[in-house]
Amino acid sequence: MALAWCSAILLASSVSACTLLAAGSKATVDGSAIVGTTLDGMDTPVDLRLIRVPAMNHPTGAKRAVYNDGLDHGTPRFVTTERGPGYLPLTNQTISTPLGYIPQVNSTYAYWDNSYGMQNEVQLSIGESTCAAKTVGYPLDYPNGRNLLSINELSRIALERCDTSVCAVKTMGTLAEEYGFYGEYSDNPSKPGYGGSSEALIIADKFQHVWIFHILTGA
Repeated sequence: MALAWCSAILLASSVSACTLLAAGSKATVDGSAIVGTTLDGMDTPVDLRLIRVPAMNHPTGAKRAVYNDGLDHGTPRFVTTERGPGYLPLTNQTISTPLGYIPQVNSTYAYWDNSYGMQNEVQLSIGESTCAAKTVGYPLDYPNGRNLLSINELSRIALERCDTSVCAVKTMGTLAEEYGFYGEYSDNPSKPGYGGSSEALIIADKFQHVWIFHILTGA
């Protein structure tokens, strides 16, 4: 059964928070699982392009680059030769410097990408919303930052590697524990942004399973 994915961008200036919704197979007429989300960029620059990252095969021992394409990065979110034609450098663009690397797998699924990974070729679908937390954390390229992975890259990795919601949850959780997670709205260490330092994803698959993945940083 088809799995629907929908996204809307709210234009009202008074709205500054993403909204998530999901419907499981017992709540829909045809038994499909549905994920819906609004992507609210607030007053931060956002790359609105919808880019298809193709399926790929990778040699044994390959590394996957991880980028910091969070707040204030604008368009393009990053530039690379490793994620298909949509991310290739254009005139006067330079290749982005990775924040770090993780081990690559032998083969990866094609998927649709925006500010976060949206849906892959085997109908694994993701919606995202930023949340509050009592902890903050910062990326490796930030002073005293100790974390490699944002929700942007975690969601993409899940779509590259998984065909089920459970696989996505386990993959993202394991990587976050090993390499560290940071919330892009943690703001400045001198004035931490607890109101937006964690993230939530709703993840649905073609087997009509719907999971919620909630993550916050440990440092």
